[in-house]
Amino acid sequence: MYYQLEISTYGSKEKVNLALENISDAISTNTPLLYFAPICLRYYYDSEGEQQILEDVETHHINTKSGDVLIKDGNQFKENVLKEVNKVLLFRSLGVPIEVVMPVMDHEILRPERMNTEENKSKVQKYIESLTNYIQGRNLDVNVQSSLNLFGVPREHEAFNEILENTSQYSRRNYYGESKFSISDKTFEHTIDEDYERNYKDSNRNTYYRSREFARSCVEYGLGEDRVHAIEMSRIALDGGYSGCFVKLPYGAEIDMLVFNTEDKLVVTFDK
Repeated sequence: MYYQLEISTYGSKEKVNLALENISDAISTNTPLLYFAPICLRYYYDSEGEQQILEDVETHHINTKSGDVLIKDGNQFKENVLKEVNKVLLFRSLGVPIEVVMPVMDHEILRPERMNTEENKSKVQKYIESLTNYIQGRNLDVNVQSSLNLFGVPREHEAFNEILENTSQYSRRNYYGESKFSISDKTFEHTIDEDYERNYKDSNRNTYYRSREFARSCVEYGLGEDRVHAIEMSRIALDGGYSGCFVKLPYGAEIDMLVFNTEDKLVVTFDK
């Protein structure tokens, strides 16, 4: 019956079995699952090609570097949020008790350093409030929180450097060129190449945001952040006495899925 959710687990047979065991335990003991549904900030590039953050979930018309007007559709954004949340809440229709937490990925303003400003922190707080008001207005039982408040600053966690040291430095690889997190040189560099090529095609970005330096920084930081968040999600679920810990990631985020799946007690799910 779980396939009615149109959500699949990502990982080994052991992770699939863990997911089913967690769901069964939740139903039989009426102890909820803890389900994380992360959501990113809303970005755009201004007339100077600088990356900026939108402070709410509404529609915005942006004057871009190329002279065109970019429409950031708030209605479409809200529809997507509603769609994703409802997919997770389908568990309840099957009798599975769950608590849903939506971490807003505000740790992203800590990299690159130029984004870490008081103005952006203020925008993030307004964005969280706007998103919370929208979800509450839909009577959805979802707890929207800052990822920094939930999980702390990723760079200050020992696991952040551990995964970077085992991924970005060949000298620390095993014979097959893989780190202990099973992320090969080829996968790591391919992800950077993809990000760089995609960014470079965007003429509305300035030179820095189209550079390989920026792409590499985002991939490296993303690995460290994912690993820290996976550890902290499991810890929060364990400390709270939940029957299991799930996280929903967008389909196609392969390298993120690999990293999240390194945490033994965390179940990664994605849309089919």
